[in-house]
Amino acid sequence: MQTPKAEITKTHYDSFAEGGNDARKKAYLNKNILPLISKKPAENPKFLEIGPGRGELLELLLANGFQDLNALEVCEKYAQDLIQKGFSVQLCQSVIEACKVKQDSSFDTVFLIDIIEHLPMNEVLELLAQIWRLLKPGGEIVIQVPNISGLYGWNTFAADPTHITPFNETRLKCCLKVAGFKNSECKELALPGGLGDLVRTILRKPIFLMHRFIMRCVGANPVKILTHNVIAIGKKS
Repeated sequence: MQTPKAEITKTHYDSFAEGGNDARKKAYLNKNILPLISKKPAENPKFLEIGPGRGELLELLLANGFQDLNALEVCEKYAQDLIQKGFSVQLCQSVIEACKVKQDSSFDTVFLIDIIEHLPMNEVLELLAQIWRLLKPGGEIVIQVPNISGLYGWNTFAADPTHITPFNETRLKCCLKVAGFKNSECKELALPGGLGDLVRTILRKPIFLMHRFIMRCVGANPVKILTHNVIAIGKKS
């Protein structure tokens, strides 16, 4: 009898991932991502989200008055669900190939929220280079990934068996620079709010300070961002 091929698929992932629209994820996006684009210079900025999933960010952008929303999605179910909700979503086999046929300087902002950690490094660099081409001058790429330099950041990365490439702030900035983004910055992931999050925010500050001190003492590569996820913003000059 032939042994069946064993591989991690989206079906396996969905069997243990939370279903439905994640209110907690939307709260994180509202706290961390929306402020980055709430004051765009364009009167009607054109956005592209790669891998919107269940559409939390698209719904948040729409609720805040943004209209020109576009997305690329490789999962047929996610794409169909979002299209039924009225979003402009292109189903594709490869987001890189889908980007290649789009015109230069087409978008003001491109979002990659929890996406590139699922790709091998050569595809990450190719995708980032394509996004640089798609952005208008002054346009921005916004990335969120698990932060392996964060305290227990490897827990976040290893929890998802579809994760392939690990990132921290140093690697993110390097990849963005290679892709053509000369100006980039990384930010901590802020907790969304509520009493519990306020307590956690207060408690983690001295813990982070002590951890940075220990890194310097042992001669480890210094990093500033120790939250479990890290956000990067690259600007096309």
